[in-house]
Amino acid sequence: MEVPPRRFDDKTQKTVEDYSTWQKINGQDERVIKQVFSYNYVNTGFDVDSHNDGIYDITTDDYWTFYSPYYELGERPQFRKTKSIKFIKRNGFIMFISVSENGVLGVLNGAAVKKATHPISYYYENIVKYARTVCSLFARYWDKLYEVSEHINALTPNEAFLRKEGYSQYLKRFESMKKLLNLVSMHNNPMSFDEWYNKYGRDFSPSGKVHGCIVDISATSHLYLNPLDGKLVSYSARSMFDKRIYKNVLSLIAHECPYLLDSFMGENESEVPEYSLSVYSEDVSNMLLNPGDEISSETANENSIAMYDISNRLLSLQSIFTHNLVKVWYDDVLEKFGDKITKEEFLALIETENAE
Repeated sequence: MEVPPRRFDDKTQKTVEDYSTWQKINGQDERVIKQVFSYNYVNTGFDVDSHNDGIYDITTDDYWTFYSPYYELGERPQFRKTKSIKFIKRNGFIMFISVSENGVLGVLNGAAVKKATHPISYYYENIVKYARTVCSLFARYWDKLYEVSEHINALTPNEAFLRKEGYSQYLKRFESMKKLLNLVSMHNNPMSFDEWYNKYGRDFSPSGKVHGCIVDISATSHLYLNPLDGKLVSYSARSMFDKRIYKNVLSLIAHECPYLLDSFMGENESEVPEYSLSVYSEDVSNMLLNPGDEISSETANENSIAMYDISNRLLSLQSIFTHNLVKVWYDDVLEKFGDKITKEEFLALIETENAE
């Protein structure tokens, strides 16, 4: 039996066995069979809201029924280290513990498992205090981050851009389809611009998606709210290692997303709100749009991925704020912190994560 080739997976940033060429493998490879069937799961209808406080035994299919809408890496994971799962719920907060064949416990963070340092009863007894402490430490930060997201999401492209980049392309595809089907006429004429805009216009608006410390404006333009100093970083990224940092949000939008500039400047229906991004002290603040900001083409190249390290670690805690879901457990949260955290303590906290 041949050994499957290996490839680098851009999504997981790991080297994995490539079964895409399974047709060329001689004999029966049990690993192929396991991987193929692991991608399929039964939607069990598992609903966390239908459970009262307690500790429950559930299956991996139950867990994936709940978690799959939040998973963005493709197929269902194989859960090689998980035989069954303990579901914990108390006062609205929830948590999932993996149980291996040998009874080893691990905290589930999506598809990743980190070895648990306490018995299940400990997590049940302390989940409420832990979650509320995390929220008290970072709620002001997350509130500001989502305020920025809401504003970005409200931006709308100008009509000239939509006609050029969106509607004109639709008309070309419409005419091409007529020629392809060799039809003299079609039952429906192309949509008017207004009809097209009502149906597809929002597809060209920024999503304002929040992931970790980052708010997306476009596929390559982003805002990073630094949790260490409260400053808003405006940047364009061709890759994790190739970023251009702009002086302010105004300059980023003017050069990377000019079709949003009118809306951003408040020349349409509403004025741009001013968001004070103070996080740890009143002296640390920035504005989404400061009256003194000017458009500048000056940028600084940044190759470090440090911002992503911090963002990914905070993302794991963020689910407590957004979904009442505990995905990582830092013992320091209960042992050391009250309702405030310093830069040094924050760095020490997030650096303790070492998912297995």
